[in-house]
Parts: sequence; structure tokens; C-alpha cells
Amino acid sequence: MKDKKKLFKSLGLTAGIIGVLLLGIPNKKEDDTRKRVVFETHLEKNSLYGVEAFDLAEQFLEEKTGFDFDFVPYSEDANTRVNHVDRFSIVQMNLVGKTKDLRDGLVDLYASRDKLTSQIERLKNSGDRVNLRKLEDLLVFLDKSISDNDQTLREARIYNAGEVNLEDSTVYLMESAPSIYASNAYTANVNQLLKQREILDNLKKSSGANEHKEKIKEIEGVFKTAVKENESFRKKMVKGKAMIIAHEVGHIFGLHHTHQFSNDRLEDMMKNGLPNVMSYQEVGPGKYGFDITEKQVGEIREYVKKGKPYQDLKGVGFNLVKYLTSKAKKNGWKK
Repeated sequence: MKDKKKLFKSLGLTAGIIGVLLLGIPNKKEDDTRKRVVFETHLEKNSLYGVEAFDLAEQFLEEKTGFDFDFVPYSEDANTRVNHVDRFSIVQMNLVGKTKDLRDGLVDLYASRDKLTSQIERLKNSGDRVNLRKLEDLLVFLDKSISDNDQTLREARIYNAGEVNLEDSTVYLMESAPSIYASNAYTANVNQLLKQREILDNLKKSSGANEHKEKIKEIEGVFKTAVKENESFRKKMVKGKAMIIAHEVGHIFGLHHTHQFSNDRLEDMMKNGLPNVMSYQEVGPGKYGFDITEKQVGEIREYVKKGKPYQDLKGVGFNLVKYLTSKAKKNGWKK
């Protein structure tokens, strides 16, 4: 009898092993699956945000999160549109139009302030202290709005950055004047180097080449150094664009700026000497030139899996300001 029990146990164990081999491990957790996150890109033909920058941002996000990130060109035939979870949109924004809107907004705010100031002066003479206090509070609010809009306008002119609209699941990328200037400078350097290469080649083929052999060698060394420096400059531009893309993607998943709160234990620079992807710092050395904390990665992963970050953002209508205000209050973060 005991031998029969041993036989049945042995058969049962063998069947279990065969079942695992044939069917795979049962009850596989969702965490073990590799999720795919898609961003449809709507970019202008000659956009400074090129394929190389998107590829680098894609590699960075995949390496850090373990998810498949795909930046794909917009297609009218696409079956799925934005869904707040794993399909989003990236649109190139015209900086000139953006700054014009900001300037127009400032003009309207200043006009409103002038009217309000006149009303306050009239109320001061009337003795109506209740309404006077209300208007004075409104004036403080208007002054704050003017200051914020003025700062935004200055930043729009300076930073090669973007913004997000979580309600529309959309990232907006902008090309600021400094980034366009840098790109033009790189192109001018390339053209100049091509001309110098041609002159150098002609000099080497000339009849007096042997007489000036050492001088040609010296010029060639300088030329090679210039080519190397220009290529280094180009790579830095690519990394800068990749950081901006990854930065704005971070906002889509609810991440905030490193400088936004004073006591959230999030620093501009990480311990490895690289800037945090959610900072405004310049890119550093290495493949990406920027990095991200494990906690930030965890928030992205939880969002895509419809965890707490997703549920909290959904609860406020995917309004990032409301979400971060609530989150800061819960965590005791201060600006």
C-alpha cells in the first residue's frame, strides 16, 4: 500500500512538472509582463526633434522602466487614439505663436489691472471698505498672474522645452530661439569644415605638397580636432532634445520638477553626477547625459498599470496642477 502511495505521489509530481513545462507557470503576475506605451508624434518636417533624439529618449525610458516605449509617426489609419493609459500624443508647438498668446494675455491682464486700480481709487473716496477690500484682494491676485505670465514668457524665449496637457494626453514640444541658434551654428560649422576639407585636399594634391608636408600635417591635425569638437556639440544637442522628450513624458505620468518643492528629497543633480530628468539642468556626460530615481521610475510603472498615480490623476480629471497640489498636501511638501 505504501509503495502504491509513493508511486501515485511520484506520478503526480511528474505530471505537475510536465504541466508547467507545457503550459507555463500558472497565475503569472501582471508585473511580469512587458507593457507597451505608444506616443504618436505630430512633428514638422524640419523639426529639431529628430529621429536620433527620439531613439535615445526611447532607449532611456525602456532601460529604466522595463516597458516598451514607442515614438511612432502619426497615422490617419491608426486604430487606437489617446487613452490616458498607454497611448499618448506628441505635437510640435510653434514658439512664435506660443509667445504671441502669452504677450496678448499679458496685455489683457495689464488692461484689467488699470481698470481695477481706477475702481479702487473711487472706492477709497466712497468709504465702502467691504468692497474696497475685495478689490484689493483681486488686485493682489492680478499682480501675481501678471508676474507668473511674465516669467512664463521669459522662460518660453529662453528654454528649449515643452509642456503637457494631461486632459488631452498630449505632450507639446517647442523650439526656442537659443536651440534654433545652436542648430544653425552647428550647420554653419559643418559647411565651413567641408570647405576647409576641400582646401586641405587640394593642397595635398598640389605640386608643392612635399615642401609643406609638416605644415599640411599640422593643419590636418587642427582640422580633425575641429571635426571632433563639432560632433561632440551635435551629440550634446541630441542628448538635450532626448532629455526634454523624456522630461515631458515624465509629466504625462504625474512626475513633477525637481525644484518644485523644497522638502521632497528630490534634487536637481543625482548622486552619480548627472542631472535628474525632471530638472532644468544641462545634460552631462555618458550615453544619455541625464538620469532618473528609482522612486520616479516606480511612479511611471504604477501609472501605466493603473495604480495609485493613475487613479489619483483620474480623480482630478487628469489635471496635473490639482494632482500635484493634493500630493504635496498629503506629503507635507512645501514650495
